[in-house]
Amino acid sequence: MITTPGYKFLHVIYEDDNIWIAHAYAEELARVVVWKMTKPGPRSIVENAKLIHEHETLAELPVKGVLKPRALLRQGGSMVLIFDIFHGVVLRGYMSAGPVPAKPFLQLAVNMAAIMEELHRHELLHMNIRPDTIIVRPETLEVCVTGFSDAVTIPQSADASMLDGNPAYLAPERAARGRSPLDGRSDLYSLGITFYEMLAGELPFQAADPIAWAHAHRSLRPPDLAGKYGVPAVLASITAKLLEKTPGDRYQTAKGLRLDLQRCLEQLDRQGELPTFELAQGDLQPSQGREEAVIEGRPASRKTVAAYELQEVHSESSPVEGRATAPQDSYVEPPAVLSDTVRAVGEQPIRPQVPTLFGEAAYEHLLDLAVVYKASEVFATERLDDGLIAKLLRIAAEYAGAGKACWIAEGPEGMAVTHWTEAAGDANWNFGAGAVPVTGDGPCSPEAVSDAVLRRAVVSIGDALLASSSYADTPYVRRVKPRAVLALPVEIEQELTGLLYLENSVLPHAFSAERIHLLRILSIQICYALMLLARATPGLALPDAPPVTARELQVLELMAEGLSNKEIARKLHVTAETVKAHVSHILAKLNVNRRMKAVEEARKLQLIP
Repeated sequence: MITTPGYKFLHVIYEDDNIWIAHAYAEELARVVVWKMTKPGPRSIVENAKLIHEHETLAELPVKGVLKPRALLRQGGSMVLIFDIFHGVVLRGYMSAGPVPAKPFLQLAVNMAAIMEELHRHELLHMNIRPDTIIVRPETLEVCVTGFSDAVTIPQSADASMLDGNPAYLAPERAARGRSPLDGRSDLYSLGITFYEMLAGELPFQAADPIAWAHAHRSLRPPDLAGKYGVPAVLASITAKLLEKTPGDRYQTAKGLRLDLQRCLEQLDRQGELPTFELAQGDLQPSQGREEAVIEGRPASRKTVAAYELQEVHSESSPVEGRATAPQDSYVEPPAVLSDTVRAVGEQPIRPQVPTLFGEAAYEHLLDLAVVYKASEVFATERLDDGLIAKLLRIAAEYAGAGKACWIAEGPEGMAVTHWTEAAGDANWNFGAGAVPVTGDGPCSPEAVSDAVLRRAVVSIGDALLASSSYADTPYVRRVKPRAVLALPVEIEQELTGLLYLENSVLPHAFSAERIHLLRILSIQICYALMLLARATPGLALPDAPPVTARELQVLELMAEGLSNKEIARKLHVTAETVKAHVSHILAKLNVNRRMKAVEEARKLQLIP
């Protein structure tokens, strides 16, 4: 059991992979406090540093509505942060009853926007706004913001890790490669996701991994709140403006957002309804300049590091090694009158719906690693057919931030789209295969494809070029109105073998040069998969045999060359045990018991040359 001397635990109110947050009775103060402790584990050093950073950030921050720290303690290998209590419930718990009606939503939203306005006025970005970092007092609908362990000042944001935070709430620009400074509009996007969840009762996007989350934020439009959920049109419009993909299209300041929300609240109180009006009239405009648009009444740069005394807590109990366990309720009860003031959020602590990300690399580098792993897994395990090509195209589209991906190859009558995939919403994708000529009526821009093929170079076209250059007056651009296009020719041994075409219809400049290298690697994987697919003739496969995967065909070809398992492993950059498993699967599928017999059978079936 983990305990902190001088504090009696009442109950855990929040828990994730890295921290516990609990209500505890402070014996010396004779009152209930909020107790936040890092869990022992591989990330404990990082999480301890974040808790120290949170204490430093908040110690001298003169902003109301922020949960202020009282003390920073150390117990064994874990840091403990003590806060004065704010009697309320976590917003996620408040939302558990369903969508929030318009009146309480507006009261909460005005209070949230006012706190964000003050934070940004002091050049501070929260970086982790979501229902788990906002506390609500249900009787008065007052709001308190917590969870500042990822907060950074605006000048420091270019050097801050893009990883931390929940991927369901991260602004599109936080997944972009490069180190451009962020500003308050990234926090406003996260607040927009929170507003959407409050009004709809669910997130605007659904995804299964970091790649898919980043793709959703950069390429998908959220379902309309008014049309799908019956939310008043003006509230739907305010939320949609917060969720614009480009920061310049969002509210430029929290003040502009607060003024619109206050106007809605006044109209509802006075008229009993919510008529629409032109938004952002009290906001600064993007043309006024980035710094001015994001930081109003900007004070001199503040010094956030406060002097504090780190107290060592000695305890007979030490953190449990291995799997962390939640702190246990103490047998010593605080005075009943104090227990009654603590509002429990339920029998079980709140846990995040979307798992926190892992590792300590920046978010964009995490995406690089994730896409390599995901593509390798698909290539090694999927059946060798058009479905494999579809999944590889989808991975390329998600990684690049595209809503559509096409594979284009030279055909008897010129360049043709042979495979394509397109996001259909709700984490679903449509897929097609065939031979569609590259024309203005097809699924891609023939001008971009032609330029890339002729120049044998990547063609990347952003919003400005699509609107004003020679591309603007083409049939395809007039019909589809894309915001960004990328055409990437793929050469193997100096021969053009295909072209990857990507398109985004909602975010200009969606495709960054830093991602071209990995997109080229994915394209070469698609090339090799198509080559293997061309060699494998489905009609000659054993009728009762399970299909041979692309990786198994690679192993078969190397077996035919007489390579051992270890030599094959070195060639494919895998372990010998993995090769051994592939060989076992091949023998079973071809109904043979020796390697050479497997090679002979594969040649009879024309699986390998």
